[in-house]
Amino acid sequence: MYTHLLVPLDGSTLSIGLVTQAVDFARSLAARITFFTAREDLGASGDGALLRSLEP
Repeated sequence: MYTHLLVPLDGSTLSIGLVTQAVDFARSLAARITFFTAREDLGASGDGALLRSLEP
């Protein structure tokens, strides 16, 4: 079925619980896991663009 899982994490309480579930699911499938951190793109906002221009 699945051989590689991609699991997004954002530092929330919900994502911490997701780690345990993902590991259990991957173990049952003998699959690999890749975790990655997803964050809001500050540069996409007006404030972020201003901060980026002040401190590149």
